[in-house]
Amino acid sequence: MASTAAPGFDLARMADSRPSVPLVAAPLPVVAPVAAAPVSLAEAFSDLGKPSVAAVPAAGAVDITRITPAKPRPEPEPVKPIAAKAIVPSHPSRIWVQLGIGRDRAALAADWRRLSRQAPDAFKDRKGSVSDMGATNRLLAGPFDSTRAANEFLGQARKAGVDGPFLWNSPAGQIVDALPGR
Repeated sequence: MASTAAPGFDLARMADSRPSVPLVAAPLPVVAPVAAAPVSLAEAFSDLGKPSVAAVPAAGAVDITRITPAKPRPEPEPVKPIAAKAIVPSHPSRIWVQLGIGRDRAALAADWRRLSRQAPDAFKDRKGSVSDMGATNRLLAGPFDSTRAANEFLGQARKAGVDGPFLWNSPAGQIVDALPGR
């Protein structure tokens, strides 16, 4: 009977194939680097010449050599700093006396007439004003030049029996209108 060879390899047959010399590499000889002269960019690409064939755009392609570049936009003028001066708002903060509140401005005008009859000396030469206060409005007397002048008006109004007036400073920008019908 003949023996058949099995596929693969046999480690027993591989034992003889080991090298008899150790596998340590001998050091390579050290070679000193050669100092090369520096080459300029022009010299490095001096062998490149002009193209031997003129470039022609393919049919339907855009020939970019015929496009003129856009002109640069002019530089905007620098922003000049604003001189430091007082900017007066159209509705500056002012001193008022609040006399009441209400949604209907016409009804507030009627309240003003009633209060001016109740305290004629305090309301003499005064005009009523109204200002928004959220969903309602403020009934105001003023504006007054000082807190002292507003307190004098308050004292006269309270002495005449006007109930609940108090000082109110309108914030800058708060719109205060004249009472309707005045």
